[in-house]
Amino acid sequence: MGRTIGKRIIGGLLLAAAWAAVVAAPCAALAQDAASPGSAATQPTTRPATSRPADSIARTERATRISKAIEVLVQEAQSLDDFKNENPRLTFSRPHPVLSTWGPDMAIDTLDRMIQNFTGNEFRDTYIRWHLMAVVKKAAPADRRATGSRLVQLIKMMPGPLAAAGRPDHHYEPPEIASKYFSLANSGLRTVGYPPFQRQVGPPESYKYMDAATAAKTQANLEEAAKLRDKFHIVIDKAAQAWNSRIGAVNYYIREYRGELIYALLLTGDPNIAKLVMNEIDRQVKGKSGIGFDLLAYVYLAAFDKALNAYDQPTLNEMSNILEGTARAADEYVSYGGQTRNFAQYSFHLIYMLKDGGGFIDAKAADEPKASRFRH
Repeated sequence: MGRTIGKRIIGGLLLAAAWAAVVAAPCAALAQDAASPGSAATQPTTRPATSRPADSIARTERATRISKAIEVLVQEAQSLDDFKNENPRLTFSRPHPVLSTWGPDMAIDTLDRMIQNFTGNEFRDTYIRWHLMAVVKKAAPADRRATGSRLVQLIKMMPGPLAAAGRPDHHYEPPEIASKYFSLANSGLRTVGYPPFQRQVGPPESYKYMDAATAAKTQANLEEAAKLRDKFHIVIDKAAQAWNSRIGAVNYYIREYRGELIYALLLTGDPNIAKLVMNEIDRQVKGKSGIGFDLLAYVYLAAFDKALNAYDQPTLNEMSNILEGTARAADEYVSYGGQTRNFAQYSFHLIYMLKDGGGFIDAKAADEPKASRFRH
């Protein structure tokens, strides 16, 4: 049993490293579509001008705060991909202490700084942008439309795959006794159920899925395994644990940062960008990539947050039609994140929420004439 669990842990870490490989390609495709001629995303946007004399001073103060915060983030990021350093000074939680007091007034200036380079290393820069993204997410509704072209630029800067695999973080001594023990102990495991609801069970429950002779043999195996349990021990590799932990964290923030960019794009209220997001989901699903599930999760999140109220019903209908076409072509189970999932089932509710429009309005608005609920 111990070896099975160990393999699952190691497998999970290896899977984390593989995730980064599916991150960069979809971003590039989305950015290319968004930058095509005629797209609203390509139109330059600027922050509304103001004639207040104090505004120049305020901008200078914001720029100073941003510069000081970036100095801290750059210093931390220097050790991000230095895997020889087992105890780097990194912060994998948000908000970062140097950004925790920043409000909506800092969002656009922060975003303007995000589209510039920081260290020249894509992973280090993404670490910095991941932290700064927590500030951009606070942008006031009036500023969201102005973020579209900037966000598209950030998509072009997403990093490629992380060229580092997980390492085995433990082994057993002596290996031959441990190998025999796990072989005997695991002989009682059985996989029951049907996809996607399969599960693994062990004795005594697993005896129900064996004939009498197999059950008796399994009992004998477990008795022999019990005699071997104290004749070997586990050796932990702390350096490998540190390595695996860092890889998992790096891949996690890349994945989250990418999703937050998608979510922020939906917040712009730009119909062309919204349709680009749906088309990108379609491309990922057609390529059998699990990232399609992740992208749709952020569309669901936008819907639950009422962010899609920014779109009129014709736009929501187009989004629904694109998603329905994707779902009908992907009504099958695929392996994703260690699970067996069906994209058509996952997208069912959103398809009809988009068509109905009622998923994004409150009860009072539902009683109003439809024309007054549409936002242009």
